[in-house]
Amino acid sequence: MALELDHPIRWVEDRNEHLLTCGHTRDQYHKVTAYADRQGRILGVDAEVTADVGAYGLWPQGPYQEANMAARCIPGPYSFPNYRARFSTVATNKTPVAPYRGVGRPAACFAMERIIDEVARAVGRDPVEVRIENMIRSDQMPFVSASGLTYDSGDYPGAVRLCAEMLDLPAIRARQQRGEPDGRLIGVGFGSFTEQTGHGAAEFAARGASLIPGFESCTARILADGSMVLMVGIQSHGQGLETALSQIAYHELGIEPDRIAVRHGDTESTAFGFGTFASRSMVMSGGAVARASRMLRDKLCRIGAHLLQCDVGEVRCDGGSVHGPQGSVTIAEIAKVAHLRMDGLPPGVEPLLDVTATYEPGVSTGVYSYATHGAVVAVDPETGAIELLDFVVAEDCGTMINPMLVEGHRPSAQPGDRDRIRRQGHGRRRRRRPTSGDRQRGARRARRDRRRGQRNAADAAARHGRDQRGKQARFLEAGIQYRAAGDT
Repeated sequence: MALELDHPIRWVEDRNEHLLTCGHTRDQYHKVTAYADRQGRILGVDAEVTADVGAYGLWPQGPYQEANMAARCIPGPYSFPNYRARFSTVATNKTPVAPYRGVGRPAACFAMERIIDEVARAVGRDPVEVRIENMIRSDQMPFVSASGLTYDSGDYPGAVRLCAEMLDLPAIRARQQRGEPDGRLIGVGFGSFTEQTGHGAAEFAARGASLIPGFESCTARILADGSMVLMVGIQSHGQGLETALSQIAYHELGIEPDRIAVRHGDTESTAFGFGTFASRSMVMSGGAVARASRMLRDKLCRIGAHLLQCDVGEVRCDGGSVHGPQGSVTIAEIAKVAHLRMDGLPPGVEPLLDVTATYEPGVSTGVYSYATHGAVVAVDPETGAIELLDFVVAEDCGTMINPMLVEGHRPSAQPGDRDRIRRQGHGRRRRRRPTSGDRQRGARRARRDRRRGQRNAADAAARHGRDQRGKQARFLEAGIQYRAAGDT
């Protein structure tokens, strides 16, 4: 709303309203003990987790998920043979625990990374080396963690090495040895994590959930003019999901993204779905869009082969057309037949181009992204003041459906930072075309810019008028006639 109005706004509520309508999270207490050999190889971890969940639980997960997830996520990207976790959920007089980013993972990650650093300090080794030696190797994938989570793929040590390389760790160690002229201390730290996404039915069943949101669905419809409508059960809230979903359909069918409309958030007209949460939308809804698009592609090929008078095995759908040995027919022409000239359909093929598909990941226990963050800071030992000197991230983001959207998740990066923040991934870059959503956002920005320009012009004119009047007043006081430039 502030962007639309181009004016600062704020939400004001009293404490009673806040208590009745809000939730809290992150209120956890961890006691973690690690057992390691003299080289820093961790042999076992014993953890106790206590979570303050407020006065009552919220449907459908109840109050127990926060502590449960923290206990399961403590091992993170590390491999050790022995693990015991005891967790408690405590009711207090606070607001209830509500959905928030991470669900127990931030506290678990902090606890485990502190353990790694403390083990390294105890054995007198570099934390980077200890971190790498305790990590799950890529040749061990898929890997079942000490807490029973199935990691599908990844190169966790590679992410740490890449972070250390970007920070130039040897140069930082040399700088620490020399000391700073102003007496400040130089510190460097690393943090690694794994994040479970795209949870399937098995994961929620293992949690004892009363509701199993293990799939997503999509209704894909090609209209008579060859344009396409995708109706999905997720909700886009800022990550560019409309662009990404339309691009998946474009990749499968060749229909230009500006001819694809994505409808979401309307439970009356869209396919049944569970919504956007738990980092699942691109995996689940994207999978449903891909499956529905492929089902439509099969039907397009059957109709196209009939129109081209060849066998269906001789045709392919590519670039918005169905191609055969002797020619091609566009999707728009096929759609016209499917809607308006059903006499041209092959025997046994029903009119219309409308399918609904569901998708559940092949790995029902979820898939995992991962990253390592590295930071260099300067600390004043007398005041404790901290200055951030450098920060890098190495993240495996998987297949980049739209590289521009990936870049858009770096809001604080400057143009010169492009080589400082690198991705460790295996995604192919695909050419990206503007969509109708992009044009709508561009039009809104243009309107805001015009309004801002008009206001700036009015403000400038007002300032100019005040300046002229001030000059005229000063000249009159001096007994001199004043005429502003442009006056007649």
